[in-house]
Amino acid sequence: MKKVLADHLKRNTGDGYIFHGETGNPLVVENHTRRILRPELDAAKVEWHGLHGFRRGLATILHSLDVSELTIKHILRHSTKDVTIKSYIKSNDATSRKALELVEKEFLKLKPKLKL
Repeated sequence: MKKVLADHLKRNTGDGYIFHGETGNPLVVENHTRRILRPELDAAKVEWHGLHGFRRGLATILHSLDVSELTIKHILRHSTKDVTIKSYIKSNDATSRKALELVEKEFLKLKPKLKL
């Protein structure tokens, strides 16, 4: 993906649309998905879950990087933070495990005082 964006920046004049087709008109996301994205995903044997999967993935990754829900809401252009939290930020097993390990660590600090 990094190479694709770097190649795109080389072709982009800085005038007009950031993401445009060969004609200079705005990129039609459905066409781009059908022609480029889906074949790449199919070749990599990655199941397609639609473009909203990218938005959910972005929200989840940003959240795991401790970006605030309000900032994520603004990035995704949601009307409320609740939409972002309820529908876009997904639980992450690694993040959940890390949180529970923190709880265990704190518990072990208290254990001698609790005389269990």
